[in-house]
Amino acid sequence: MKAKVIKNIKINDKYGYMVIESKELSKSSEAGNFFMVSPRINDETNSDPLINRAFAIADIFDNDTILFIYQVVGRVTKTLGAVKEGDDLNVVGALGTKFTICENKNVALVAGGAGIAPMIILGKTLRANGNKVTLFYGGATKNDIIPTDLLSTCYDNLEIVTFDGSLGLKGLVTKPLLASGEKFDNVYTCGPTGMLSAVVKAVSSIDDKIDIEISMEAKMGCGIGACLGCLIPTIDNDGTIVNRRCCVEGPIFDGKKIAFERLV
Repeated sequence: MKAKVIKNIKINDKYGYMVIESKELSKSSEAGNFFMVSPRINDETNSDPLINRAFAIADIFDNDTILFIYQVVGRVTKTLGAVKEGDDLNVVGALGTKFTICENKNVALVAGGAGIAPMIILGKTLRANGNKVTLFYGGATKNDIIPTDLLSTCYDNLEIVTFDGSLGLKGLVTKPLLASGEKFDNVYTCGPTGMLSAVVKAVSSIDDKIDIEISMEAKMGCGIGACLGCLIPTIDNDGTIVNRRCCVEGPIFDGKKIAFERLV
């Protein structure tokens, strides 16, 4: 389907965000879903073998526009950085599983770097369902933290952490989580694999009965489960390791069921 670019903003040399218009995609999207974007803008034809890329739904406005955040790491995302207002993107979605939305609880969101994206619409949805939301948001430096005006609807309390101390608290994002003293009923998280593993361990050390949902990141080729390029090792109830497709059985998983030691 076609989506018209309404806004494309460069945050810094590392991150940008885009607002696209698509009523069809907006109506079918919920917190946790993602969509695939073609690297070919305005139906251009070329022989470049670049494949589609997956992006989390970050927010939905007025039921017809969608916010997503991109990190400039390769040729496709560099192409997105050059997209102009009024251009058309080819998108496929909404895809994947969604977060479990609890009600009237005390919840924590833990995000690292570009992992903030699905936390925005999640926090907004959780707050609309009567939950108190604390967002722990970490990055290596201040350049890994997107502008907080994009986050204003997704939290009641905000803790920003950078590893080098250039913004907010200095250290790892698990530091204020462990020190908060809050009794959280549910924890939701998205970010680099090492951070996700550390968050699961930290939360389990506080109370192993706390539910932890993870939005996993994986390189996806098709987004519909055909290419098997995004397998995530998960732990079944009998302890066996089963690979599941991030794009179909995920990207939302029970954090306690991820075999992090199997992830490279």
